[in-house]
Amino acid sequence: MAQYLFALILSIIGFGLAYYIWNKKSKKEKLVCVIGEDCSKVVESRYGKTFGIDNSILGMLYYFFVMVAILFALFLPMILTIPLFVKGFILIAGLSGLFSLYLTFVQIVFLKEFCEYCLANTLITILVFVMIIL
Repeated sequence: MAQYLFALILSIIGFGLAYYIWNKKSKKEKLVCVIGEDCSKVVESRYGKTFGIDNSILGMLYYFFVMVAILFALFLPMILTIPLFVKGFILIAGLSGLFSLYLTFVQIVFLKEFCEYCLANTLITILVFVMIIL
């Protein structure tokens, strides 16, 4: 169960990062990064939305889902005996991890710009997936 607590903490941090990005974009404020001169170039690129939905909103929805699922697992441990719940949770976390890796690939290959908030979210998403499959 310790890995679920760690994943819960990570998802709260990830939600905060995604919210920060969304908040800056919605206020039309420049998103400045330490490793990249202008993170706005990444988050406002054509890759900043998926199916017309801002990636930061998708990130917040994902992290909220993770938080709720983990809280269910912690307070109702019998839910972990339901294969559909466990497999669904692993599938969603895995797909989110793959999507995050894809967006990192886009930063490296196509945009040649980096957003430290996005890279941190990728790391968090991968770590959440690892914590869930342990």
